[in-house]
Amino acid sequence: MIDPISAAVGYLDRRLFTMKRAPGTWGSPESLELQALLLIELRTFLLRRRTHAKNPFEVRDAYIRFIHARFPDRPGYLLSALLPADDVQVDLPPLLEEFRRQIVEKLLREDPFAMNELVLDLVLGGRKGEGRFAAACRYFCRFERALRAFLRTGASGRRNTRGILPEPEVQVLRDDGGATRVRILINGLDRGGGEPVAREALGALLATLARLEKKAEQPPAAHDRSLVAAARRLLPRSGLQSICIGGVMTGTAPLVLQASGDRREPALPDWAALSAMDPQLPPRLSPAPPEAFR
Repeated sequence: MIDPISAAVGYLDRRLFTMKRAPGTWGSPESLELQALLLIELRTFLLRRRTHAKNPFEVRDAYIRFIHARFPDRPGYLLSALLPADDVQVDLPPLLEEFRRQIVEKLLREDPFAMNELVLDLVLGGRKGEGRFAAACRYFCRFERALRAFLRTGASGRRNTRGILPEPEVQVLRDDGGATRVRILINGLDRGGGEPVAREALGALLATLARLEKKAEQPPAAHDRSLVAAARRLLPRSGLQSICIGGVMTGTAPLVLQASGDRREPALPDWAALSAMDPQLPPRLSPAPPEAFR
């Protein structure tokens, strides 16, 4: 699988490189400059789409500062109009390449966990091919069911949990080390005034996952057997090497879950065993597992 964003950015970088190698094929100096700015802006948009939505003039403002640093007495002009006519064909391409390098160094690929409400970052493992991607799809379905279970039994008492997760954006990426990851970006959880409820349920779910990942001696804070079972299903299984869950809505550093060979061995403790481990157990929140887990 190929990361289409990285492939597109690589293509744009190669096109920009040809401007320095063969500037005459791009037309006049002004045409060369405007096309370079367009390609650089498109490159930045691909890597910083949500940042671009809030500030679409990052590249323009950076270019104005770039020109002002070299021609402080003549702001508001293109480089092709400021350079001497006899030297513009030679001097313009290196200046455009220098500006591209500054953009690459300063306007980095945005952090998905800082720009999205909820992110599920899944590193694929095991066999190659479509089966691994199917494991990521199944994980998203299990995550949605688990979040619904925690919503049903939370302090809000919310019962209508249909459609709690909006349609996600899915990215398939390739790490520098060659590992393939599926990144699921979820936004729109706050629609309809449901953000506080979703945040509460998400916090309880992540706390439960953290306790299960650490194999704590005491059960997680959510003591209902069905909730513990729902959270346990979110630990990495066959086809997934690791899982990172985070985002703006979590308000904390992303939770990282690593694959383990003994995920299937521990049986869910019965309620009597949980009660013996924790005398402060509250009453069971539901007499039977939620319908989604039957």
